Amino acid sequence: MARTPEYLGLGCFLGVPRVGDDQPDELASYWFVPMARPGALCDPIRLLDLVETGTAVLSKMAEA
Repeated sequence: MARTPEYLGLGCFLGVPRVGDDQPDELASYWFVPMARPGALCDPIRLLDLVETGTAVLSKMAEA
C-alpha cells in the first residue's frame, strides 16, 4: 500500500532556528549542519523549485 505524504498546508508556518543554534535542545530547533555564514543556506533556485513543487502538490490536493 502506497503511503500518502503529509504536508503542513496553506496557512502553516515553519520556524527557522537562529544563526549559530547548532546543538540539540529539547524545546528549540537547530541547524543539523552549521551554515558557513548567515545567508548561506542553500541555492535560491533549488529553494524556488521546492516551493513551486509544494505549491503544485497543494493545488492538486485542493482539486481532488
